[in-house]
Amino acid sequence: MTRLFTMLALLAGLSWFALPSFAQSEPWRQFREDGDRLLGERKYREAEESYVLALKAAERFGLDDPRVAGCLNSLALLYYTQHRYELAEPLYWRAARILESALGPHHPELATLLENLAELQQVRGKPTDLIPLLRRVVAIHERANGSTDDSLREPIVKLSRAYFSEGRLREAAAALERAVKLSKARFGADHLEYADLLNDLGVIYNSDGHPERAAPLLEESLAVRARHLDRADPKLASGYANLAAIYRGRFQLAEAERLLGEALRLRELPAGTDPAAKATDLNNLAEVHRLQRDFTTAGSLYREALDVWEKAVGPDHPETATALHNWAALHRDQGRYENAAPMLERSLRILETTLGSEHATVAVVLTTYLDVLRGQGRNEEASRIEARLEGF
Repeated sequence: MTRLFTMLALLAGLSWFALPSFAQSEPWRQFREDGDRLLGERKYREAEESYVLALKAAERFGLDDPRVAGCLNSLALLYYTQHRYELAEPLYWRAARILESALGPHHPELATLLENLAELQQVRGKPTDLIPLLRRVVAIHERANGSTDDSLREPIVKLSRAYFSEGRLREAAAALERAVKLSKARFGADHLEYADLLNDLGVIYNSDGHPERAAPLLEESLAVRARHLDRADPKLASGYANLAAIYRGRFQLAEAERLLGEALRLRELPAGTDPAAKATDLNNLAEVHRLQRDFTTAGSLYREALDVWEKAVGPDHPETATALHNWAALHRDQGRYENAAPMLERSLRILETTLGSEHATVAVVLTTYLDVLRGQGRNEEASRIEARLEGF
């Protein structure tokens, strides 16, 4: 249950879309422009009032007029900015239906709106809607501009990320391979965006069991980042940590240890502080020492990772539960069952409360707990855990 090296999040902002030319003096336009200005000034209540007035004025041209879609998009953007996602979503869907009816299903402005809606679905954790939306965005851009146009790059990256979050690794890799080619054509091979995409593709390959394909990409990415980034930049530390995963998988443990040590040194620099990333690196370095059978150092690192997680996310967070499990598993491997049992019991309480009793992570902890109970001779309790595991 070692915490995975995760793909770098590639976030993009939401967008306005252009409307057909209308008279500049129309009230709906003035209200909308007032709303845009107030939103820029973070006067959210006043911006909402202006956008609502714009929408009402636009609806006088008909409920399915493209001007209505533009005002709906603006109001939805405001709600998104305020994290009022439940209000933004129906406005985006309504705007999308209007634009599709007015402009057709393949219009580039519809793609912009669908991309905004996809961004919202990502934030709301709705992958079922997210992936089809992004596939539509990509298809619209391909139809309008061809399969090698740079306008495809960002939506393809988002699509790859959505596939990755759903564990659809081959589809994630196929999409990102396209984005890497587009990025190289646009920026060249010595550019940070190209390096970021190489890093992400390497992580996907490694997650899908292809470290031999991942390694050269991660090495190239790290070399570009090292040339262009300040040493305190978190991306540089992440590059070392991701490459360390390859060497750990090959059991080249000394090199994995060196790379993780470098990542942790960079994390300690003022601008590089990221508690979650630091805790992950500490955990993975502990795992390297465990594989080297240096249990004393491994135990110290697992303890430090737990301390960092507890301070960063609190004592009752799933990441804290994961750190407890990993340290307890080390105690189990050493036959220190009396130390492992209470840690696993606490881990289970956290996970069952936060994720539910049927979550796959609970099964992992229960499996370790079963070993500990058997080691302690608590056979009746072990039998109950074994029966429970059969239900997963």
